[in-house]
Amino acid sequence: ALTSALGSMHRELGGAGAALTSALGCMHRACPTLDLAAGQGGARLAEEVLRCADADPTAVPRLIQAVAGVDVLREAGVSPSSLALRAARRLARGEAADGIAALVPWLLPADSAELLAEVVNDPTLPLSRQMEVLHLLRRSSATASVHTRLRAALAQAEALTMLRSAFSAVAREERRGREAGEALVLPAELRLDASMAVEAARTAWLRALASAGAAPGWFLEGSP
Repeated sequence: ALTSALGSMHRELGGAGAALTSALGCMHRACPTLDLAAGQGGARLAEEVLRCADADPTAVPRLIQAVAGVDVLREAGVSPSSLALRAARRLARGEAADGIAALVPWLLPADSAELLAEVVNDPTLPLSRQMEVLHLLRRSSATASVHTRLRAALAQAEALTMLRSAFSAVAREERRGREAGEALVLPAELRLDASMAVEAARTAWLRALASAGAAPGWFLEGSP
């Protein structure tokens, strides 16, 4: 049945030769529930792969290896970076984010910046998780030429996490009516925006903090 499905999918996608057939077989081994027989062209295959990625993020590294370099799958909307981003989003919001490290090397710079912005701007995520993702992305980008947008996102994320960490420490010390460990609510304007230079973003944050009457002296004097 699998051989028949592979042959059918091969014909529907226009026949990319042995590379496509091999990739489809590897994808099925990585995700045995992948329904190749239901294929209605590349778009349907993309839906199936994304369904598998959502159902089992731990299988994504194997799926990524299967789709890497296969043009017909990329044209259908399935790329290593898109799969890595989708799985990393889910893992970042899960109980453990151990699997993100295996996904980060597959992310394109724009997708890395998008993941970082989503994680840092999510008030439901603990600061420790935000810093974990920041560390992974910063380490991954250290040995390569960093895309301008990603460089801006990394710089802003470092400044924001430092600011939030300082405010959390002050809040814990002074209590201020909060229970220990309760998340600190900062002005909504304190968000990562990779389209802005870090200097412009910091100016906007300072303005928001000043309006809220909460700007700490150390940040007003200048931060990284």
